[in-house]
Amino acid sequence: MARDIAVLHNDIARFSREGKDVLVLERFPAAYLMTNMTPCTPNTWSFLYGSKSSEYAQLYFNRAERSPDSIFIINSGERIYPIYDEEHQLNRYIEQNYQQVYDSTTEWFEFIVFERK
Repeated sequence: MARDIAVLHNDIARFSREGKDVLVLERFPAAYLMTNMTPCTPNTWSFLYGSKSSEYAQLYFNRAERSPDSIFIINSGERIYPIYDEEHQLNRYIEQNYQQVYDSTTEWFEFIVFERK
């Protein structure tokens, strides 16, 4: 597992853009500490977990007057973000506004990066 964390840390560093905003999806808040980007979330845990609506995310992005420049999806174990669920409204938002630029899988983690179009 230590090797996989090191790989994940290196991948996060590779896609970090200082001064840009990032949203980390799936309950891996340590990722915010592994990047020099500004968190674009109202709290430390994934505030979208379990919801198929993007309303809460949109309200936050509108109220904060910003949206993430990058979205990091980190799946580990049973904590799987439903990125391929077509009914999940946040996935439609991501598909419309972001492009996938990276996908890597180790024994313990899947790391997917989306950047704003």
